[in-house]
Amino acid sequence: MPSARVVGIIQYNNQNFTINTTGYHDHNYGAWPTDLFNWIWSQFHRIDKEFSFVLGAYHIPLTEDDYVGYIFIRYRGQRIKIGTLCGNQFHLKPLEWKIIDGKKYSIHTKVETSDDNYKIDIEYKARVNNKNPGDRGLGLKVFEQISYYQVSFYQKQGQDWLSLEENLTGYGFSEWSHTNL
Repeated sequence: MPSARVVGIIQYNNQNFTINTTGYHDHNYGAWPTDLFNWIWSQFHRIDKEFSFVLGAYHIPLTEDDYVGYIFIRYRGQRIKIGTLCGNQFHLKPLEWKIIDGKKYSIHTKVETSDDNYKIDIEYKARVNNKNPGDRGLGLKVFEQISYYQVSFYQKQGQDWLSLEENLTGYGFSEWSHTNL
């Protein structure tokens, strides 16, 4: 996934926030044959918790519900990579679909993955009207959507999972290419 170093200052509510991080982007603008490669991408950040992730996945052609995917997590200065690219299990399940112009888009998704040390549970749903925060609704004809996230993040301790962050919520972005009916 293309990325670049992002450095600067964001002013919000009369406060300045210094940014020095990695920003991710894509340039395919739907140029993949999306009826063959149904790809998924999303990102979510909670600066107050020093937590963020970028998720990428695609549907394995000729299967009903099999996906390959990864999640890059940043948590309190750590970089954590989990998913099939790292030899881990990755479970993605579309929970709700929207049909537009004869094409099917997932607008509500659940993802679960873990490695030997960490586990993450993610559920997100696209907000599809113009009543999103800041009136920045994108509409479903655009691949990228403002989505509402619920995330829980765990670390393995012995045989148990210790909750590091439970029920993190907020807005992020998601993309889902279409699948044919």
